[in-house]
Amino acid sequence: MVAVIKTSTSIARSFRYNEQKVNQGVAQCIMAANYPCEPQDLTPKQRLNMLLRFADLNDNVKRNSIHISLNFHPDDVVPPKLLTRIAQTYMNQLGFGQQPYLVYQHHDASHTHIHIVSVVIRPDGTRIATHNNAKDLSELARKSIELQFGLTQASAAGQRKQYLLDRPGAQKAIHGKIATKRTIWRVLRTVLPQYTYGSFPELRALLSLYNVGILQPGLATPGKATGLRYVILNEKGKKVGVPIKASTFENKPTHHYLQERFATGQTNFTKSVSRVKSCVDFAMRKAAGQGTQALTQLLEKEGIQMVFLPDSHSETGGIIYVDFRTKFALSASKIGAAYHRSQIQEMCQPSGQPLSVDNQTQAVQHQSVLREYLSKPYDHRVDLGPAPAIESAVSDALLRPMEDKSAGPWQLRRSRKKRKKKLSQQL
Repeated sequence: MVAVIKTSTSIARSFRYNEQKVNQGVAQCIMAANYPCEPQDLTPKQRLNMLLRFADLNDNVKRNSIHISLNFHPDDVVPPKLLTRIAQTYMNQLGFGQQPYLVYQHHDASHTHIHIVSVVIRPDGTRIATHNNAKDLSELARKSIELQFGLTQASAAGQRKQYLLDRPGAQKAIHGKIATKRTIWRVLRTVLPQYTYGSFPELRALLSLYNVGILQPGLATPGKATGLRYVILNEKGKKVGVPIKASTFENKPTHHYLQERFATGQTNFTKSVSRVKSCVDFAMRKAAGQGTQALTQLLEKEGIQMVFLPDSHSETGGIIYVDFRTKFALSASKIGAAYHRSQIQEMCQPSGQPLSVDNQTQAVQHQSVLREYLSKPYDHRVDLGPAPAIESAVSDALLRPMEDKSAGPWQLRRSRKKRKKKLSQQL
């Protein structure tokens, strides 16, 4: 059993988190300790008001709430009645036996776990210590509960590592199938060291194929240094589950580690460019006028996956090509302007749909040039001679030399601010 204790300045925030899970159908309030009624006989507002009434007894205490999660081993099968006995025993040993607290059983993960919400203000207005004292008492309570109820004992750090190593392979992360942290770690330990990538967009596109996302909270708060977090994504690319800090994983996939991997990816990508270009060229010949879906299917047979990015990622060309055979993630800007998202969509656009150009006469001329270019054998397409005198972004892009726009993201280029030590004034 693993216990996680968090204190907060808002009881309502912790309460609403659990109630939201109840409304989603993935949690259930199984116990309302020291309440006048059973939890099913109380409305959500009544359950919250009981906690707020105790918090109002001492306005000087800012962090007046405590939120505890008790996580059990995946092999432990614990019924709800036993969960309430474990929660009661744990809170008694922690010094919260006489406090009102709510126990929620969550069903959004593969392992059994409960959440406990309580208040740290006693009926006489005094405060229950929740700093190191709570951590020490929690460790003693955890060990005694494991022995008392026959639960799987929490392993040491080395044994946990060996337990994780027994789970081989890098498969798509599925929320709720196994523990969230273990699911993400199985992907990171295989993908991060084996693949080559040169920027956050390339890595984010690569990990999205395994349903794993990267959160950079530091970007949302300028000047505040915060670490990376990894989260599971669903099939629609939306975040599900709780994000996990990068520093808590065994392989330490932190910002410093990714900087080193980005430096390698910015210099050693040329050997994969020729293969991706040739595969895309051949696929475009077959998929011309059939849409991007036909092109995607042809490239998948060659072990290449196209990840389309939003329009805001114009610096990458709008597409990340992931080559599973050479284990490279390449942005379209590294390959050439002809392989950008806009050019790919225009060349593969079905003939029945209007082209995205203003001048229809010029559009027809551009299409004829492209068909003539793509109809030639690949060996003769290396030297096409002088370009036709047509002012077209599409034709120019096909004949223009490859441009290297593989600059690192600004987050990695900016210098780290140094803290100034304050000198104490002495009389």
